[in-house]
Amino acid sequence: MCALALAAAVTSGCSAENAYVANRAGDFADLIRGHVMWGEGGALKVDAMQIFQFGINEMRDASAWGIHHRAVGSWVESTSAWGFLIGHHDERVRGIDALTGSYGWSFEDGAAFHSGDPGNPLDWFTLRITLALYAGLDLELRFGEAIDFVFGLADIDLANDDRGA
Repeated sequence: MCALALAAAVTSGCSAENAYVANRAGDFADLIRGHVMWGEGGALKVDAMQIFQFGINEMRDASAWGIHHRAVGSWVESTSAWGFLIGHHDERVRGIDALTGSYGWSFEDGAAFHSGDPGNPLDWFTLRITLALYAGLDLELRFGEAIDFVFGLADIDLANDDRGA
């Protein structure tokens, strides 16, 4: 079912008749984001709402393949992340614009919290689990996108990610 929703989201044209259907399929596909990766490093980390982070993730130039921003593809990523209640996730990708983005606490110029996508407050309602030792899995359950999907049925785009006709 997810594969069909994703296929509808990425293969739809731009006519007014199918923009609504494509956006609803895209909202449904946004519920889960995940990828497999292989490269140098490892990870054992859980993030809840981008605020609470537990564990460590250090991957360098890892090849990755999976679902990102309503599309399926491959990219190269480097992550450096840590957390013990509070934490920081630094993400650098090549081949796509961004996966989740960097988020968490930064202490370079005082203490400041940064969101992965400041334009989408629903990203805060995400549970992310990353497990890797040279190869692994990164899975995001995006509960905020369920809210966007329900409101999207009434053509209300809380996540600011729908595409126009």
